[in-house]
Amino acid sequence: MLSSLISGGITGGAVALFSAPIEFIKVQRQLEGSKLQKNTLEWGKFIFKNHGLFGFYKGLPLHFLRDVFGTGCYFTIYETFKYASMQFLQPGPMVHLVGGGVAGALSWIVLFPIDLCKSVMQREALKPHPQYQSVFEFIKLRYSNEGIYGFYRGISPQLVRSFPVHGINFIVLEFFPMILQFILLGAALADSPDCSNISELKGQIEAYDEIISEENTILSNFITTKQEEIEPIETPEKMNAVHTILQCDKKYVADLYFYGDYIKQNTTRAFELYKELSDAGEKEGHYMVGMCYATGMGTVRDYSKAQVYLSFAALLGEKRAFQTLGYHNHAGIGMPKSCLNALFHYQQIADEAIEEWRSGPPFGKKLPPLPMKLDELQGGIYGKGASGMGNPELNMKESKLDELDLIMLYRLQAEAGDAVSQFLLAQFYYFGSAKVPVNYKKALEYFQQAAKQYPTSTKADKSEDAKHLKEVSIAASRSCGFLGQMYWRGEGVEPDIERARKWFERGVSQDNAASHYGLALMYMDGVGIPKDFARALRLLNEASTMGSNEARVLLAEQLLGNTFVDFTKVVSLLEYAAKGGYAPAYYHLSKLLGSGYPGTSPNCKNALIYAKLFVERTNWHDSTLEKADLAFKRSKFSAALAYYSIAAEQGSEIAQVNAALILDTKIAPKHPPLMYSFEKWNPYDFAIVLYHRAANQGHVDARVRVGDLYYYGFGTNGTLDDELTFKGPRLSHVIAKQIHKDIPMAPDFAQAVLHYSAAAEGEFSHSSIAMFNLGYMYEHGMGVEKDYHLAKRWYDLCLTTNPGSYLPVQIASVKLHIKWVISDLFSLWRNLFREKAKSPQSQIPGEELIEEPSNAWGNENSLIFSLVAVFLGLVWYRRLLMGMFNQRVNPPAALQ
Repeated sequence: MLSSLISGGITGGAVALFSAPIEFIKVQRQLEGSKLQKNTLEWGKFIFKNHGLFGFYKGLPLHFLRDVFGTGCYFTIYETFKYASMQFLQPGPMVHLVGGGVAGALSWIVLFPIDLCKSVMQREALKPHPQYQSVFEFIKLRYSNEGIYGFYRGISPQLVRSFPVHGINFIVLEFFPMILQFILLGAALADSPDCSNISELKGQIEAYDEIISEENTILSNFITTKQEEIEPIETPEKMNAVHTILQCDKKYVADLYFYGDYIKQNTTRAFELYKELSDAGEKEGHYMVGMCYATGMGTVRDYSKAQVYLSFAALLGEKRAFQTLGYHNHAGIGMPKSCLNALFHYQQIADEAIEEWRSGPPFGKKLPPLPMKLDELQGGIYGKGASGMGNPELNMKESKLDELDLIMLYRLQAEAGDAVSQFLLAQFYYFGSAKVPVNYKKALEYFQQAAKQYPTSTKADKSEDAKHLKEVSIAASRSCGFLGQMYWRGEGVEPDIERARKWFERGVSQDNAASHYGLALMYMDGVGIPKDFARALRLLNEASTMGSNEARVLLAEQLLGNTFVDFTKVVSLLEYAAKGGYAPAYYHLSKLLGSGYPGTSPNCKNALIYAKLFVERTNWHDSTLEKADLAFKRSKFSAALAYYSIAAEQGSEIAQVNAALILDTKIAPKHPPLMYSFEKWNPYDFAIVLYHRAANQGHVDARVRVGDLYYYGFGTNGTLDDELTFKGPRLSHVIAKQIHKDIPMAPDFAQAVLHYSAAAEGEFSHSSIAMFNLGYMYEHGMGVEKDYHLAKRWYDLCLTTNPGSYLPVQIASVKLHIKWVISDLFSLWRNLFREKAKSPQSQIPGEELIEEPSNAWGNENSLIFSLVAVFLGLVWYRRLLMGMFNQRVNPPAALQ
């Protein structure tokens, strides 16, 4: 209402300045007639000749007051009526007609006295002897003679005129743009291309026109591979199809240019197309323009503009914009951190996601596949046994075989009749993975084979046999739960409720938790059997006790529906389910913690963590990560990087690490100018930001890698100044500078130490690599004061955390001890020299000018390397002498 009043007033003021001269002449002609002048032109000449240009603006204050106040009231009344009528009237012409009429009539009731005063004072303005010296004199005289009625004389015709006139005015105002748009759209449709074959053209573009290597070629060792990127081939037929589709589906063509899946990547062109969509008011256009500004792809990175476009997209209902804004508020990207704002944005998506999950088949809608973690293909960023905590004992249970090798092994054992292998193989096919696509028919076949092998007795003479029987019984009973679920949902087979119930009953007899849960659902909803709520609750409690996360959440939901809720039990059930990774538990915990429940205050921090987890696990609204994984498997690294970069801005830790690894391992775009708006391409500028964001979400290897980048100075926006070099070893930096000749280096050892410390002293994990690096930094005094004691402590902690680091730690420790001894010897020598210099008996003339001897070797490292070189030289010389001696003692046979 206030905005309408202000904007209307400003509009009225602007109109008054332009309309005042014409209004002044109109008043003269209406009130004076043709006494002085015959027509409008002569009146204009008369006023200008006798009063100049400012003569046209006589009476302007009252005219200005009338238009400012009147127009503001006019639009305010109309907007208020329109808003109020929404409660009981459907939007349409009648609302605009009545609203405009009411606004016109009411505004004239308020303005009529002002308009009268204005007209009278303008009439008197040109008289040599005006009747009224001021407007106040006129008001006083009129009121004393006629009372308040005198100011409203003649208002009835004005009101009769204003109602229809202003009503029609607003009908035209509201509907003319729509009519005009309809006319223009009809003209455009007459000349528009035929869009009936768009699906066929899209199929032609997406068809592979190059030989694609095996999908898994680079998956086992992508970090060190020399795999070439497969670039799309642009044929005239393909580009003609693109131009045709552009007229019908601009969003599709913009995506083609942005991601570069099927045509050569050109994010600048994509940004132009997205901007056109945004200008047309489409939410997808707003969203992608915002993401271009956020990622720096297609335009210069500008988070302030990104927030504007993303906010407009969110207002139009774009779920991806809500997710991105939620993460930006959470991490403080381009705006101050705000837990409440972040939680609000995530819960907008979460509320819809939980309903979508419930609308699915029994057991809920199947969750999207987990995204591929590129770092885990190598066992972590730093390799298996080194990444994370780096303790080999933690990975003893993990197989050293590749996923495909495991499947081959399980298949051989399954064909031999091993129930455990049959069950594990069935799970591979049921859930799928980065290398194994989902195959319900094969999963059903192997589950059936495993379920038939439930042992009649679990007793055995030997402990090994008893253990094997127990494993077989678990595999068989769990297979029953999967089979009941598959027959009920119709996965790999036609839905069959009766067979599903039988499998659940069989699983219940074998103490399977999932079967208890499935049968409880049937009793609760009366599916295939009569409803029995009491029995359903009993089965749910048993399933919960056995470890069913689904049963725990359903029990919690039932408890929340009671009149008196035991929130302690509810939260306990949900927390157990959340620890098991069951997504709906995240949603309920987010709701409870966000609003608080009796006895507790709202916990926004934990509520936000659960909301973010739920949204990212139920991301049916966005297939970006799936497309990214597919592009990477097909060796389309530029496309994969674009997809991962978009998902990284949405807050996906996996996408952040994946995008950073592609940049960090030189599987970077071949044509960066077509992707990023920078003259000088430096992949580390983006990699360090992505690693840092992933580290802030708890990725310990990413934290260590950020420390490495600060140590070498990559992505720190500076250059390495040889004149202002640091104290300590320079070999690693010299080598790095030779390898990355075109990339500026600006080491920041203080920042490196901070990140290594955070990784080494983490709350939940302790990186052995970070510990070793801290030992090295303390040993050489890089970013910290040199301290051999702390260096030794960190080396020892590294070995304790990761016994696999025995060799490098021992070498570093030996080197440290040698330096320690040398340092102590030099210290002792310097102390003795000082004592001698201070002795009065040994004082000789000029001795006070003798400087304290410095370390002629430069530092301990140089001394150690020199001693090692001398030692190796002596060994070589001794071997040479021994060889010459042997030749003399035992000459060759030919010389004897």
